Amino acid sequence: MVCLWMCCGLGLATTCDSSSEPLNTQAFSRTVSSAGGCTCAVLTSGDVFCDGDNNGGRCVSQIDAFPSHAIQVDVGHQFACALLLVGDIECWGTFSASFPTLGDEELYVKVSSGNGHACAITSIGQLFCVGDGTYGRTSVPNGVGVWGDVACGYHHTVASTATGELYAFGANGHG
Repeated sequence: MVCLWMCCGLGLATTCDSSSEPLNTQAFSRTVSSAGGCTCAVLTSGDVFCDGDNNGGRCVSQIDAFPSHAIQVDVGHQFACALLLVGDIECWGTFSASFPTLGDEELYVKVSSGNGHACAITSIGQLFCVGDGTYGRTSVPNGVGVWGDVACGYHHTVASTATGELYAFGANGHG
């Protein structure tokens, strides 16, 4: 169940109390992401609605802000990124890096936001990581092949290939 917390804005919970009203889940069609007190969701309109802790400007809703509808959103530390229907990525908050421009036949299909870094996978399986490369968290391994998924953490990144091989790069303070 998804609930609207009247006292604090949009929140996602597994239970609702009597002061909560159910959220119209028909308004959300694609993705919801939450990190560090901020939750963002892609609405059926393609706009991104965010609410919560606006540390770094990451929790600002992006209503009519993009040149194309959003299809995915991912909240990082003090920033968020949206994947647009046209295959581009838009980020806001404290993140100032940008992803490389792709060729005519290639699009971004997945984005993940971390702590000062973000990664994205393209339609032909390339993985690009940009931003703060401290600890090697943006150092994509060479010669791996086709990438299938990626998740950015606070000081690390984990990515898997299309064949299921798993790679982790960045800080390894806990094994």
